[in-house]
Amino acid sequence: MESRVTESFELDITGHLNLFKLKYENKNGVLKDWLVASRRLQPKAMSRDFSADAVVIMALHQATDSVVLIKQYRPSIDGALIEFPAGKIDPGESIKDAAKRELFEETGLTITEFQEMSPPIYSSSGLTDESVCIVQCYCEGELSTAGNEETEEIVPFLVGSNELDDLFAGKFFNEEYKFCGRLWTTFNL
Repeated sequence: MESRVTESFELDITGHLNLFKLKYENKNGVLKDWLVASRRLQPKAMSRDFSADAVVIMALHQATDSVVLIKQYRPSIDGALIEFPAGKIDPGESIKDAAKRELFEETGLTITEFQEMSPPIYSSSGLTDESVCIVQCYCEGELSTAGNEETEEIVPFLVGSNELDDLFAGKFFNEEYKFCGRLWTTFNL
């Protein structure tokens, strides 16, 4: 027998992040509980809609031959996180359109060419059913924070390949910061 989810119960629905208790039957036929956070109003285990919730943009700024990154305050770690620009895919929005919108909002840059796009990827499935598509692209323009939402604390920046060691050694900014896992694994393989 294979494990499978049998039902879900809403614990907290905020719209931005929702908490559910899943009931599942394990491989031995024993009923178990599991808590899951979801961006959706119904967990994916019940809806069976496994499309991506968000997009992560790995952009190369053509004029400077630099990677586009952001430094963003994240309350969950009470500090700055260095990461790729990213954001939720709006209802009815394509992955490419979400990537264009999010890159422009967070950095002021414009995508000029798409290179690759991943399938939906799960980075913490023990906690959440959120998945992202990673988009690789080229971009142009001048960095800007004009498109940031009022609640966002985002500083876009460009980093050349010769600056990556300083970035990962904590010498890029005059303050403490942490890294998104996708960022570290991308540059350290």
